[in-house]
Amino acid sequence: MASEIVNALQKIIDKTLLNSAYVQLSSYIEDNISHIDLTYTSNTIENVEHATLIDFELIKIDQVSQFEDSISFNVVVNAEIEIEETIQRDRVVDSVQKWFVLSCIADIDGIGKSFSVKSISVY
Repeated sequence: MASEIVNALQKIIDKTLLNSAYVQLSSYIEDNISHIDLTYTSNTIENVEHATLIDFELIKIDQVSQFEDSISFNVVVNAEIEIEETIQRDRVVDSVQKWFVLSCIADIDGIGKSFSVKSISVY
């Protein structure tokens, strides 16, 4: 039964709710460049000066809990991020992937209308 609920929730989130989380994840990445290791998989960039969220995909939903009339859950996403650095007046750009956890909450009766991201962290 629990896996059926998670699967249904995953379909709803994947189809409708992740668009609303895009702005929050994008801001988080831009605001926390110095705290996120974005150079780990890059072959060209050593010091990230700018990072932009390109896209992300839903990996899984876990830690689903119900509290009276609301539901809390974590959404794990794989983000594609464009990073850049200026080296001797030349702009160097690379694309990297990073997983993030979006801790979310929503009302059970109106998940689409009440969905919100409480916090974001690196997976």
